[in-house]
Amino acid sequence: MYLAVFINELHFYIHFTAFGVKESVTALFSPEGCAAEGVCNSISNCTLALTVSTRYTGKAVKLNAVGLIAGYSSEEVSMIVKKSPQLRLPTVIPLATSEEHIQISPFIYRNSYSDSQQTAVLSAYLLYWQVLTKGAVFIDPVDSPEYSRSVARNFSQAVTDAGGTILKTTILPENGDIPQAVIRDTLATAPQFILLPSAGKRAAKLLKALRENGFNGIICGPDSWDDDEFINALTGVEAGDCVYTAFFTPENKSAAFLSFQKDFRQRFYHNPGACETQSFDALIFLGIGLSKADHLFDFDKNWRTIRNHQGAAATYTMLKKGDIDRTVYLNTIGIHRGSGKLLPYVRLSRQMQYSKVEDYRIIEE
Repeated sequence: MYLAVFINELHFYIHFTAFGVKESVTALFSPEGCAAEGVCNSISNCTLALTVSTRYTGKAVKLNAVGLIAGYSSEEVSMIVKKSPQLRLPTVIPLATSEEHIQISPFIYRNSYSDSQQTAVLSAYLLYWQVLTKGAVFIDPVDSPEYSRSVARNFSQAVTDAGGTILKTTILPENGDIPQAVIRDTLATAPQFILLPSAGKRAAKLLKALRENGFNGIICGPDSWDDDEFINALTGVEAGDCVYTAFFTPENKSAAFLSFQKDFRQRFYHNPGACETQSFDALIFLGIGLSKADHLFDFDKNWRTIRNHQGAAATYTMLKKGDIDRTVYLNTIGIHRGSGKLLPYVRLSRQMQYSKVEDYRIIEE
């Protein structure tokens, strides 16, 4: 039997996701790993079929695959999810955040948080902790339009539900331009915070444009900001007060992460990040779900035994219909005292579980 992992062949993150998967295979298929994670012999003799393209999902069936780990972004995962009803294989999503994935097929599960969850945490931080009530939203159709619209829509709803107001929602041009008039029109509404659901250099460029036009409020972003490309592109920019969600923090001191980090460094000679830790946890959870599972009902029952699980990336509790309660981190951007370079670091998050987001009301800075 095979466990098949599908990752878009053009995406840089294939390397990091593959590392996490390889590391988790070691944990899953060793006697110690199986015992520690409750994974029985029903899958301990499986091998891993790691492909690098969603074009090969059909091969999963021919290889008698017993489960899938989906790819990186919401757009890439959507290609697999659409085929899920035909493949009829339990599929775990480690990084994509779209709400629609688990609604399309009963075979879809996630250890990533969703757009509604990450935006609810952002909203709680802004309204309950920072006591800000008025914001603006940009929608960026350039790189990942589906993702940008989903984050913007959920963020606007979360702010409204928490008692705040979105003063203006602006859709940027598809040609990639950032018209100064559009920036000024948004700032004329006097927002206290602005959401930029973009990624990498594009997000850095938008952030820079806002600061150069005099915006001094909080600029916030989703998990797509949690990327070295974004941080590196901010070199020379006065980033100001920023906050964004993340799947993972290198400041994690849990026993599960420290053990994973030690083994990972010995094999791959660098520290793991979000892709590696999320992929590691995803395959561990897939193994637990497949334990003695002859039917999707068995997999689902096993899946929901995962409660307060201390994974490499977060603490997880699996819920009905593929939903999840898990840690959502909030990162800010700081200056390294030694090099003077910008770098992400975790501040004020307290490793908040999504189910306890209302506790932000009683946290004081």
